[in-house]
Amino acid sequence: MKKLFLLSLFILPALASFAQRFEVSEQAGASFTNSELAKSGFANQLAFGYHPLKHFSVTAFYETNFWKCTNNSYGLSLDYTCRYFFAGIEGKAAFLAPISYTINGEGPYTVTYKTGYGYGLHAGSKQKIWKNLSLIEQVGYVVLPLTGSEKYPAYNNQWATTYPTASYKETLNYFYARIGVTYRL
Repeated sequence: MKKLFLLSLFILPALASFAQRFEVSEQAGASFTNSELAKSGFANQLAFGYHPLKHFSVTAFYETNFWKCTNNSYGLSLDYTCRYFFAGIEGKAAFLAPISYTINGEGPYTVTYKTGYGYGLHAGSKQKIWKNLSLIEQVGYVVLPLTGSEKYPAYNNQWATTYPTASYKETLNYFYARIGVTYRL
């Protein structure tokens, strides 16, 4: 036990001081979807990144897409970074608001989504503005499989108190482009 404790005392400071950087970034832009219900809209992301190695970073982020249904996502991304460019993969848990719509005056139809787990790729660049402040541009592509239920109005029975429902499956693919600032701590 003593040996393990002494070993950890010597290794921990070496790991803690090896090429570490922290970054905080805010980005805004647009996202473009393939869905008729969740139409394209404004995208925003707040991210906190950690660089444990020289060319590798781990980033935790909160993302909001203001579509017809608002999509709030939490996720992680792993990036390969060089001086001006970065590229990586991301995984996220998306929470979509329900959508209500009508067709030819009939409805309302309501689609309620369960939490969707998506994945994607992204790439971007950074240009230094000032000492620790940089301009950041990022584009990405995300695949988000969704399941949920669709509620239909009752047509034939005027006294019906419940609406018939059906399961709903869709794969939401979206492309985003954002620009913002990042601050290195």
